[in-house]
Amino acid sequence: MRDFGKRFDRPGGRRTTAREPVLLTAALLTVGCSRPVIILDLSVTGAHLEINETMRLGQEVWIKGAPVEVFGTVGWVDGDQFGVAF
Repeated sequence: MRDFGKRFDRPGGRRTTAREPVLLTAALLTVGCSRPVIILDLSVTGAHLEINETMRLGQEVWIKGAPVEVFGTVGWVDGDQFGVAF
C-alpha cells in the first residue's frame, strides 16, 4: 500500500487535495544528473512518477516540464514508480 499523498495529521490519513491523472513527460534533475521521467498524476502537494532508475527516499529533485516546474522530495519508492512531495 502506498502512502503517497496521504495526510497523517488528520483522522483517517485522508488527502486534503485531489490528484489529477495525467500522462506527461518531463525532466527530473538531481545534483549532477538529468533523467527523463513520466508523470502519472499530479496534485498541488505532490506527484506520482515513473522512471527507469532507482530513486532514494528523501532525495531532493527538480521536475521540469510543461506545465510543471517544481522542487520536491521523494516520499516513497516502489520499483520504478515513486512519489514526490512539493
